[in-house]
Amino acid sequence: MQLTIRTQTGIMRKLDNLPTAWQQRLLEHDYRQSLLQSLAGELLYSKSVYRRLRNEPETATEEENKYFANAYSNLGWSEWSEPMRQNFLRWEGIASYQMNKQINTVLAQENVCSFSLDSLRSMMEPTYGDLVGAYFWVHGRWARAGRMMIDLELTQKILQMKEMGSSSQSIPNTPSTICPNANWVYEFIPNERSSIALAPLPEWAAGVDRLPLIYTIDLNLNRN
Repeated sequence: MQLTIRTQTGIMRKLDNLPTAWQQRLLEHDYRQSLLQSLAGELLYSKSVYRRLRNEPETATEEENKYFANAYSNLGWSEWSEPMRQNFLRWEGIASYQMNKQINTVLAQENVCSFSLDSLRSMMEPTYGDLVGAYFWVHGRWARAGRMMIDLELTQKILQMKEMGSSSQSIPNTPSTICPNANWVYEFIPNERSSIALAPLPEWAAGVDRLPLIYTIDLNLNRN
């Protein structure tokens, strides 16, 4: 989905005379919230798996048995008695649920422009902070969702500039609704050109696999 949205967004930036309604539609949906809802669903599913394997160990699939045997092989999982495994799964399930619940809470407060695995770890309780590295996939998903929202916000600003034409040179700088402490900065360039950029630029904005967060348009091309 991310690749599809990025392609569509890139095309929209190049089109002229798009209906004004598209400017609002671009930010109607917050994909960060979708991710948090998805993670909450995964959290409940994981909790149910631990509960089922603890109370009904005979229902464990071959794949699940292999997972636990590999994950806890250094603890001697294959040699444990069934009561010992059940007690371990009880405490492991509680710890996993609490840690992931805290991760979800912290993510909702994170600034996607400065977000990193280290910043996530620093906001966690010491008990869980050192374990966050094992959940790097959560960090990646959150970062991609946030960056996609920034791409959409810039596209909205570009469409507004195109609609205003030469009068867009008077647009004041505006704060980003996605990145706290960052602004969309407009600059009028000689020969009827105008640029917009997010300032300060996040470190990851230099990545070549993403849409640029600096954009220049020729205002002469947008006159009716």
